[in-house]
Amino acid sequence: MLVALPRMYLGGHYLIDVLAGLVAGLSGYWVAILLEARAVSWCKTAFEFHWSHWQRTLAEAAVFLWILQVATEFRHVVWITDVLASL
Repeated sequence: MLVALPRMYLGGHYLIDVLAGLVAGLSGYWVAILLEARAVSWCKTAFEFHWSHWQRTLAEAAVFLWILQVATEFRHVVWITDVLASL
């Protein structure tokens, strides 16, 4: 809120922008709280998986990084291709 007030004063944001951001932030917080128990139990068992499970996890991470790179128009995450090329 402290950052939003001067931005509203200068015309960078409208009050509805700030309220929508507040609602979105609080919603995300409550979803994280609700999923916390599931995430903690997953993290406890994540390191008990065999290598085949980790291969799928690494493949999903690679797909995520590729989608991230496409989403940012290949400008901001060029380092991903450099890292993958060095592997």
